[in-house]
Amino acid sequence: MTLTDNRRFISLIASVAVGDFVLRISFSNSITSDLVGILSACLLSVLAAVLLKSALDFYKKKSFKYKPLCSGIIMLSSAVPLVWTSLSSASNLSRYAENVMLKSGSSILYFISILVLAVFVAFQHRNVTLKLGLVLFPIIAIFVLLMFALSVQFMNLKYIVPYSALSVGSVWKTFSESAVCLFSAFIPSLILGNTAKKRHFAIAFAIASSIIIVCFLNTALIFGAELSSTLEYPYSQAVSTASFGHIFSRMDGFLYAVCFFTSFLKTGVCLLCAIELVKRALGSIFFQKNQLSY
Repeated sequence: MTLTDNRRFISLIASVAVGDFVLRISFSNSITSDLVGILSACLLSVLAAVLLKSALDFYKKKSFKYKPLCSGIIMLSSAVPLVWTSLSSASNLSRYAENVMLKSGSSILYFISILVLAVFVAFQHRNVTLKLGLVLFPIIAIFVLLMFALSVQFMNLKYIVPYSALSVGSVWKTFSESAVCLFSAFIPSLILGNTAKKRHFAIAFAIASSIIIVCFLNTALIFGAELSSTLEYPYSQAVSTASFGHIFSRMDGFLYAVCFFTSFLKTGVCLLCAIELVKRALGSIFFQKNQLSY
């Protein structure tokens, strides 16, 4: 991989890992548990991404009699959660568009429109998608940081001071939502990063984790865990609440761009990878290619 290829890979995977987290971010009523949950998910995602890359590299070097069949089964099985993730991301974005962004129209119409765009991306060459990630990721990162910076005057540090004991149930609630978003990028990263090094996987998920933590803090520092746990879209509502001030009058546009770009990339990339896996799985099974070529 060249330096440009590495940047494209890292940018795209970081965007996919953030995905629809900005829409599905979840809080319990305990900031202590929420902090432990989200930090645990972020750290585990970086470690797991590196371990999965190592495991795949090890598997590719091995040779055994039924490897083509085994590889085909693995790839077909991996395509199922990719399709599910793609549909789920499109569904989350379409509901958000109906209820918040546009406040009109039909979520079904938006869902179909998003899928059509995602299918168009899915049938492009992977290099086109990687370039798209490289273009959109800086926009996503800058907008997230800008919204955080301009929200500082509305924040209160007391909202993130731990004051209650840990609760396994509360930790799991925050951990699971964060982990689902981050972990859903594992398979795409293995498919698109077949020549990437383990450090590139670690960097991609570390960057995604950083963005997720910024979004989490942006919400928690404005609303606190208790109020955030009662809201359907806590991050969106935190930014929108801050935008009621004079300087924030146009911040919602940045928010909507982040929501759309991250969810759209996740939907399109998961579809692209699912299609690629099915093609390679059929080739591995029926043409007995003795390798796992993703």
